[in-house]
Amino acid sequence: MKFIIIQIFGVVAWFIESISYWANTKKKILFLQVIADLFFTVHYYLLNAKIGALVCFISLIREYIFFITKTPKAENIWCCVMIFIYVILGLATAGSIIDLLPICAEIIYCYTLICGTNEIIIGGIIDSVYWLIYGIICNSYAGIMSDIIVIISNAVALMKSHIIESKIVIKNYSNE
Repeated sequence: MKFIIIQIFGVVAWFIESISYWANTKKKILFLQVIADLFFTVHYYLLNAKIGALVCFISLIREYIFFITKTPKAENIWCCVMIFIYVILGLATAGSIIDLLPICAEIIYCYTLICGTNEIIIGGIIDSVYWLIYGIICNSYAGIMSDIIVIISNAVALMKSHIIESKIVIKNYSNE
């Protein structure tokens, strides 16, 4: 029964994270990801994947900070601070290469948060590949499902975004 409850936390996190990338603003993406990371923190903690849980908790804080940050300069400063925290976490806690996967994933994703929406989506793909490997090793079936769906969903969202951008460019070009 405990295993099912653990996976339910992961499924809820997966669902919220998957829909977050379809949001049309960075603020909406971040808001939904704060909620998803709360569920992922509990999920990995209950799986006894302590590094994964700690990284998700730090990511929750990071996304909240980026959500409330008002200026690009402040975002850049917070990005550097968070990357520093992830590096210190990696140096202090990593007992194996496996422990470094979620840390490396979040360093990459953290950087994309100071970029535009498409970069966040691309960062989500890269992030999910690292987490997918970690989930397989930790028996996080909901995490595995989540990462596969996020990779596919983000790829579709990215294609949709490029199609829309192409139509705008074509429309603007034809109006000249």
